[in-house]
Amino acid sequence: MFYRREDGSFRWEPADEDTLKGLKQWKQAYEERYMDILDYSASEEGQYMIRF
Repeated sequence: MFYRREDGSFRWEPADEDTLKGLKQWKQAYEERYMDILDYSASEEGQYMIRF
């Protein structure tokens, strides 16, 4: 759950401000019915996919 940022520093992903921003965008898309929660999936490689 750690990743290296562009500046070379490491961040704990759940504490990153971009993670919160992304979660808020997903929530908004769901609330505006642009996506169905059943269309969300995650692969073993950690890639996330949403069908729109």
